[in-house]
Amino acid sequence: MGRACGRFAAFISSVQQAPPIPDAKAERYYSLALTNWETGAVDCQAGATAADAALLKTSGEHTNTGTGYFQKASARIVTLLRAAG
Repeated sequence: MGRACGRFAAFISSVQQAPPIPDAKAERYYSLALTNWETGAVDCQAGATAADAALLKTSGEHTNTGTGYFQKASARIVTLLRAAG
């Protein structure tokens, strides 16, 4: 499990280097998603290493929160694309 968490953390780190989304609202949601996923990955690594159920639970909560923000960013982008015609 710890390795998977480490790969997820590395992926999030690489994605954070990408240019921002040009829409401020979508970028804010996306940034919040990445921040929550990053925190979740760190907690996951620590929880797996220490066999700490509380950290693993917190990791899942951050990951779920990040996914919610990602869905909001995606919905915003879809709305903008539809408005653009």
